[in-house]
Amino acid sequence: MTSQTDTYATITLPARGDLLIGMGDFHGHYPALETLLGSLDTVYQIFENKQRLILKDNVTLVCTGDYIDRGESSLKVIDTFKKLARKNPGRVVTLTGNHELMALADLDCAREALKETASQDPNDYYTRYTAYGAGGSLHGYNGGIDFIKEFGSNPEEALRNYVKRMSKEGDVGRWMRKLKPCALMDFEGTK
Repeated sequence: MTSQTDTYATITLPARGDLLIGMGDFHGHYPALETLLGSLDTVYQIFENKQRLILKDNVTLVCTGDYIDRGESSLKVIDTFKKLARKNPGRVVTLTGNHELMALADLDCAREALKETASQDPNDYYTRYTAYGAGGSLHGYNGGIDFIKEFGSNPEEALRNYVKRMSKEGDVGRWMRKLKPCALMDFEGTK
């Protein structure tokens, strides 16, 4: 059983035979997530219905963050964890990682990069995002450009859509702001 507080998630595993599976650092590599879930199902039979992403009642998944950056499918990784959490209430815990924190912290850098374009080079949007602010955008330097590219077919469109969807009202930004920083584990019957 999992419960959420404003600051952390609490996970209680009451019975022998329950599985607590931790995973993280997918960094936009959806094929790795897909392979891992398939392997877990082969070895531990974690799914009641794999196609619908419905876990068996005795399975709890905890993702330790870093869903985004570096790979080409961050949005697909996020969508998969959103579906898992929605279809398995109380049995999927999504924690925040440093890459989600960097993306949220540097959102103003993305806004400023849209306001100022130094040249006609379309890639200048990415250059300005990475270089903006004191010391530059940590997110931009740590694979964030790969994440931003998923939001559109050209740099300006991608950055505009990124800013919109990462805002407090945007679907991705709202989801990231709800991620918990940590989880407290309680294994009943153990000392």
